[in-house]
Amino acid sequence: MTNSISSIFELDTSQLYYENFKYKLTLHHHGTLRLLSLSFNKRFKKLDKSIKLQNLKESDHYQEVMFNHYSSFMGGYHGPFMIKNISSGNFIEISMEVFLNNFYEILLSPKANTPMINRNTLKKVKKLINSLKAENSFIFYLNKCEIFNINTNPHNYEHEWSHAINQFHEFIFFNDKTSEVFCLYLIYE
Repeated sequence: MTNSISSIFELDTSQLYYENFKYKLTLHHHGTLRLLSLSFNKRFKKLDKSIKLQNLKESDHYQEVMFNHYSSFMGGYHGPFMIKNISSGNFIEISMEVFLNNFYEILLSPKANTPMINRNTLKKVKKLINSLKAENSFIFYLNKCEIFNINTNPHNYEHEWSHAINQFHEFIFFNDKTSEVFCLYLIYE
């Protein structure tokens, strides 16, 4: 049995989340930051976090293959993962302090055959991250990313496009006060 609101009330998940905008920032030749901004229906702001995450996962906005240079809607897929293999339990709630430490460690750490991020781009990233720092937000990290990012066995990839990505990091910000969701991705090829 699923916990999704769409199955309980027989709603189309497009009624729960509305896309505000998508933003892409090239970090360097092999790295991209992507941001998906959504609003959620205010009637659902008091729902349990796991139900909100389950419904986000089921929405068309979340089902997308993403690469450094390209992204496209693809039902059943999300980045290097299959939607059916992602559960609300895969989203680990973290504090703003943990997010900032982890995010900047990922962003600034050296990667094989990849240039470091330049100062101007780093300024843009910092400005964006500062805009996401809001009271009343709760933040999640998709823990499947940790396993994917250390995977050296190509037979363990979830789908045929997964091998094109070397690292994939995902953070989700929910703000009940503003009824906004921000999905933040770091993608390295």
